[in-house]
Amino acid sequence: MNESPVFHDTPDTLSEYRHWFRRANRDDQPDRSLEDVPCTLLSGTLDFLQRFEALADQDAKALSDAQSVDAALSDIAPLPGHFANLPDTSDLDMIVAVIDTDMPLGHRSLRHSTTGRSRILYHWEMGAQVTQPGPRLMGREFVQSQIDDMLNRHSDNNDPLQALDEDAFNRDLGALDLGRLVGNRALSMRHAHGAHMLDTVAGTPQSPQNPGLFEQKVGIITINMPSRWQFGEGGEFLDAFMLRAVVRLYQVLRALRRRHSNQVKPLPCVASMAFGRQAGAKRYDYDPFAWLLEHLANRQGGDDARFDLILPVGNDNLDRVTARHVLQPGESMQVDWRMMPGDQSDNYLEAWAEPLTSGTTPVFAVNLVPFGAPDSAAHHLPARGQYFDAFSDQGKVGARVYRLNPRRPGAPPIDSICGYLFAAGPTDPRNDSLATVPPGRWKVMLQNPGQHAIQVNLSVQTDQSVMPVANVSGRSYLDDPTYRLFDDEGRAVDSVRHDRTTGWQLTDNSTGTRRRGTINAAASQNYSAVVGGYRASDGKPAAYSATGADALYDNGREAPTALMPTDDSVAMAGTLSAGSADGSRVAMRGTSFASSKATRLVAETWLTQPTSRNLSAAEVLGQAATATENGPNPFTAAYDPSNPGDGKPKLGGGRTVGPAYFSRTPDGLERRAPLPPAVVAS
Repeated sequence: MNESPVFHDTPDTLSEYRHWFRRANRDDQPDRSLEDVPCTLLSGTLDFLQRFEALADQDAKALSDAQSVDAALSDIAPLPGHFANLPDTSDLDMIVAVIDTDMPLGHRSLRHSTTGRSRILYHWEMGAQVTQPGPRLMGREFVQSQIDDMLNRHSDNNDPLQALDEDAFNRDLGALDLGRLVGNRALSMRHAHGAHMLDTVAGTPQSPQNPGLFEQKVGIITINMPSRWQFGEGGEFLDAFMLRAVVRLYQVLRALRRRHSNQVKPLPCVASMAFGRQAGAKRYDYDPFAWLLEHLANRQGGDDARFDLILPVGNDNLDRVTARHVLQPGESMQVDWRMMPGDQSDNYLEAWAEPLTSGTTPVFAVNLVPFGAPDSAAHHLPARGQYFDAFSDQGKVGARVYRLNPRRPGAPPIDSICGYLFAAGPTDPRNDSLATVPPGRWKVMLQNPGQHAIQVNLSVQTDQSVMPVANVSGRSYLDDPTYRLFDDEGRAVDSVRHDRTTGWQLTDNSTGTRRRGTINAAASQNYSAVVGGYRASDGKPAAYSATGADALYDNGREAPTALMPTDDSVAMAGTLSAGSADGSRVAMRGTSFASSKATRLVAETWLTQPTSRNLSAAEVLGQAATATENGPNPFTAAYDPSNPGDGKPKLGGGRTVGPAYFSRTPDGLERRAPLPPAVVAS
């Protein structure tokens, strides 16, 4: 271990994640073997992110009117010419949107019962191959008439009411691509995340004799995100794709509201977006995704009818990926970071310090000691924007420590926080350009050289395989002997438990590795509704459903907006919705499906109770949860959202039932959950 490392400057034009990504001179490619089109997709998206951040750096007041915003967004995300062919929306009352992956648009539940025509107004296939890629051209975009043409083309006798060749339709759309190394493949399998989500949000039963209100009055917008390797191994590029998707959704909404009329039709929209980097807030200074949501939230009303986004809390509650430590002046400590064997992906850990005394500037020194290396008492304090290498293998860098340079748009660097990024390569690299790092317990060394106590928050970054070039991802975690995995009866320990005498109690550590603060990074803001999951049979919160942060100490979101059913019972994990093939049903579990249920519930409430359209999605869900918790309580453990006590970080605004569409099961059984009582418009 180098006791006196050389400090280097991180280029101003690159984020720390992107700089690490390019350590093997890979030019923004996970592997040189990958073709040019997807790489153009990534580089174009990063170009978009740079332009978006430049937009955020402008004076926010200059972007307060709709024309300024439209012009600015059109510059960084130009509109395609066929936007002029967007459909007439005069017969619609509202719009639902789904941003996901692998959505099958040909399912009959997404079409009009009487004609077989699509109910989807606009679709963007972000990862579809294009013949002439360019820095701002990305995937393929379709309006309703183009989707209908494809449905006709791939249906028997060119009749969309007859059988559809689903594989041919999905290939034509670009949603199924088995010919490219990085093409989307999930729709060739039994289940697909987007199939489940889209049917949950927008599907309707086929009833040609009596089409339902939802089918007739609710339009659909869909955006299929690209294959996940584009997001990077730690999700380092996911924010850019999320930004690009939400910006396009906003542009489409504004165009649809003006279609075929000089007057604007105020079509409210609620959207589900089941994405977000895992395990809590990352950057403690500036989140461009939160900046966009804040900006859109401040412009509700008028030309901008209500547009609300619903996100899941995430499934990282039990993954040992967040920690909090308090360091007194002069104190040093070691945090163990466990690297998994056979891991083909990079690993990331962020550490941020905040002052515990108002008006003081937190600073801490660090070191990173690989498994098997001699112990080191050295702690290093690079300047803001500098890094040092912590491990090398045969001349190839295997681990690096970056000191982050906190900032906010249009403002000087922030002195009130101090942060580091620890980046380590794979333990089983997928090609010769990458170093091999040793699996085992690495030591993250922290030291407070200042005169005041500080709090250090640590967060392990998302770790995913970059299919298809690396399909094994062993996620690193914080190895803390004080962290209890299971109780005396072998059940997973959650962040809270219910006692019949004392009510809800926190079981989590106050310091060290914790479950609190695990709500996903994109949801760690207050401009969208955020939902977790619970078990429908008894109301027990799902153990995997993430927990909010401490209101007094931690950055991030304090609690979910509400909880929705994500498991039917102990014996029946998950909930049912559409599989990849039309008419199929599969059970899938996770808080993504809580967000889709919440989106449907808000849509049905807005549709059937027009006065509720003055309420945000969060307000609708909060009122629904309060009505459920205070009604004839079907849950074993009672919870009062107005007096949540220690249950709040996990249960938030309370539990509510799923929308009525979901209560039908494929075998015809009925377990109807009524819509919540009428909400009160403010």
